[in-house]
Amino acid sequence: MIDLHCDTIMKLIDHPSSGDLYRNTWKIDIEKLQKAHSKVQDFALFINLGETNDPYGRYEAMRNLCTSQIQHYGEHIQHVLSYQDIESVYESGKIGALMSIEEGGVLGGDLDKLKQAYQDGVRLITLTWNYPNGLGEPHCGDQHKKLTSKGVEFVEAMQDLGIIVDCSHLNDAGTEQLCDILDVPFIASHSNAREVTAHTRNLPDHLIKLIANKGGVIGLNFAQSFLG
Repeated sequence: MIDLHCDTIMKLIDHPSSGDLYRNTWKIDIEKLQKAHSKVQDFALFINLGETNDPYGRYEAMRNLCTSQIQHYGEHIQHVLSYQDIESVYESGKIGALMSIEEGGVLGGDLDKLKQAYQDGVRLITLTWNYPNGLGEPHCGDQHKKLTSKGVEFVEAMQDLGIIVDCSHLNDAGTEQLCDILDVPFIASHSNAREVTAHTRNLPDHLIKLIANKGGVIGLNFAQSFLG
């Protein structure tokens, strides 16, 4: 089983008395992942741009917590940086830990910070959350706005580096545009079907087909408001 999104690191940094990555009071920890026979877990570093004056500093703090916890529990979990790493955790029986950024605006459109994120071990970036961010428009904004010129440059640089582009939270026009920009698959890490539940966080049928035809995948979202 592979899960493409969880907010465990945010919970641990905001509630340090709740436990650590091995055992905590939230939905996901190493013990629970082992019990579920999980193979790969994405740990999203989510930064709410509306609640911090230093989004990049918040990212750095969450990154440091995530990497230090993975290192501390290295007998159980391994930071995966490539497909070869994922193959190795299938062989070793460890849990693969993928690290992502949820909210591309954290990097401020700075390509040097994008390169640093890659060096930090980030391999997936969710382009937007619920605010316009200089890269593109969120699902709750104008559905017809395309990515900004900086957003296009950013996505192209992600492809060159080898960072997976994630369109969850992005609006419809931006998601459709990704198919033209990218030569590789992209994903929706946690999105459902709009035909089933009419919410802008869910994908209409034509975008589901577009992602599939591009070779990408869509991870189901179990948040109740997106299920109906």
